[in-house]
Order: sequence, then structure tokens, then C-alpha cells
Amino acid sequence: MREYFEFAGLHVLTAGAYGAPGKRTFFILAGQGNRCVRIWVEKEQLQALARAIDRLIAELPERRRPRGAEEAPEPTDRPEGLAGEFRAQSLALGYDREQGRAMLLINDETGDDEINAPMLRAWAEMAQMQAFSRRITTVCAAGRPLCPLCSFPMDPEGHVCPKANGHHPALRLT
Repeated sequence: MREYFEFAGLHVLTAGAYGAPGKRTFFILAGQGNRCVRIWVEKEQLQALARAIDRLIAELPERRRPRGAEEAPEPTDRPEGLAGEFRAQSLALGYDREQGRAMLLINDETGDDEINAPMLRAWAEMAQMQAFSRRITTVCAAGRPLCPLCSFPMDPEGHVCPKANGHHPALRLT
């Protein structure tokens, strides 16, 4: 049976990460009332979602754009009412013009049985989506600093910079 999570109005919509920079695991926490779901995502998926939210807001008519500086909450280690969790395979963003709300659709279709794969469908106000996008940006920026020469992440142990006559391990040929 499919784990199906549907929230008509979100009380919680935030992003977070566990672990040390360079070894972090990212997640989205979404919930309504006393029930929530945690979805594990890749950093690139989160960044793409934030860009899509920002693009959606920029395309809205001026009267529909969120006003004010709402902030997404910082997630707790053990959220109350955790009804389930899964790893995201695909993320989609939609918009209902009549209601002026966004829909977040997340599926886990990694297995052979897509019919039983977990799924989240959640509706949120545009101000909440804007705050969510800002939270994603903050979470993703809290990682390893980028090298000013090559833009690759720098580890605390050191950094082999290809632009400083070094060789990046991923570019070595055997």
C-alpha cells in the first residue's frame, strides 16, 4: 500500500541538513497539524527547488506576490508527529491561480513498484513558499566554503586547486 501524504495547508515547511559540511544529508520537513513527513533529498534537488520557487514567484502578477519577511522554522532533530519518511526521486512544483497557492509534489519512484512508492502532495501559501526558498538557500550555503579560484568546495584538510597548478582528484586520468 502506498504511503500517501497529502496536506491541504502546511503548518510546517522547512529544510535542514544533518552532518558535517561535505558529508551532510539534506531533507524537507512538511506537515499539517500533528502529522508530518520527512523527505530525504540531494543538495542539488533542494537548490533546483529553490530556483523554481523563486522563478514562480517572479512570474506572478504583482498583486499575487508575497509581501513581508516570513521565515521558515528551523527543523528539530525529532519532529513531533512524524508519520513517515522517504527518499525523493522527483520533485514538482505547481500553482493554482484561483487559490493563489503553490503545490509541492514529491515522489519516490526508485523501486520496481512505482504504484506503492511513497508520495507527498502539499499546498502552501506563496509567502510560505518564499520563506521555504530562503531557508533552502541558507541551509545549502552553510556547507563547505568554495575556492575563490576554481569554485570547487574546500575541505578542512586541504584543497587541491586545478587553477593553482594542482590537480583535482575527480579530473585525474588513470
